[in-house]
Amino acid sequence: MSELASPSLTRWERAYFKWRTSSIARWPKQRRFNLIHSLVGPLAPDAKVLEVGYGHGADYIQFLPSTVEVHGIDMNPLPVDHPRFHGQKALAHSLPFADKEFDLAVSIGVFEHQSPVENLAQCINEIARVGKKYCVIIPCVATPFEPHARQFLWSLKQEKNKRDLGYVVNYFSDETWLRFEGFAGAKSVRSWYIPGLIRNLVIYKS
Repeated sequence: MSELASPSLTRWERAYFKWRTSSIARWPKQRRFNLIHSLVGPLAPDAKVLEVGYGHGADYIQFLPSTVEVHGIDMNPLPVDHPRFHGQKALAHSLPFADKEFDLAVSIGVFEHQSPVENLAQCINEIARVGKKYCVIIPCVATPFEPHARQFLWSLKQEKNKRDLGYVVNYFSDETWLRFEGFAGAKSVRSWYIPGLIRNLVIYKS
């Protein structure tokens, strides 16, 4: 049974799944890709890039030029349609790469699910260690809609949701995120992924 066919889905969940699989979903991802590179700068044609938690490659890798060498780590590594892509199974808190091996390290929608907080801190340390530059995108505490949990105003109900659902989304203030040791010297901006609905916090070091 497909996700959309499941009888347990709410009306909002069905709408989200339909949107996620539509061609329209490419537009905000392209905007977000452009935002990343307006903040960290353009990539050299022969750049070496890492995406932590790359999924299907739709969030970031699909927009990279074919000349860039791309590495991705994920708990469930999948093939990606890019001529210089290398995927492997690994965990965000223990990246199997050398210090500053990548011109840019990116992670989108991963760090908010890391727990306990010591594990999250190590994930942040690792992406800062392997990337000469990095960009981490997480939900902003002020976002109206949490896309992974498919729920409105999650940040106001997060303790109850963690207790009842066992589902972790780390909603910290912008200032709290930047207090993690690995984010020393980083900057942040807030950006609408879907205007009026989903707002991101973008933490970057260029």
